[in-house]
Amino acid sequence: MTAMLFFFAFNVSLFFFTPYIQVTRDVSARTAMLLQQGTTGYYIGLFIGGWAMQVTKRYRRWAWLGWSLSLVAVCLMLRSRGTSSVTNAEIAAVQAILGIGGGIIVGCSGIGVQASVAKPDLSIAITLYSMVEFVGGVL
Repeated sequence: MTAMLFFFAFNVSLFFFTPYIQVTRDVSARTAMLLQQGTTGYYIGLFIGGWAMQVTKRYRRWAWLGWSLSLVAVCLMLRSRGTSSVTNAEIAAVQAILGIGGGIIVGCSGIGVQASVAKPDLSIAITLYSMVEFVGGVL
């Protein structure tokens, strides 16, 4: 469920963020694209989450950290909505934080699914996890 919610929010941000920034901030398409740092942050978050799980042998605390980062990023986005005093750097930083949090969530949730099922059911669990995850992207 966490991955589905993240992919829903991520795809909305991915496809509608650039036109939204172009219209509301009156910037070029290139500048709006450069402000979209969520994808870069996502891959950084996957790496950080995987490394942290490998070192600590824990996944839940890192998933909660990812949720916390995502919540902070959403709150910062809500704060900056509708004000023109927000700089482009702040928008890019908030997008990167959201991506990092989301990458940690998706990576840790996948490990959590794998850790919670028996070995014979592992392929079914991963398939269902991926299916539910991408349903969020379709919505």
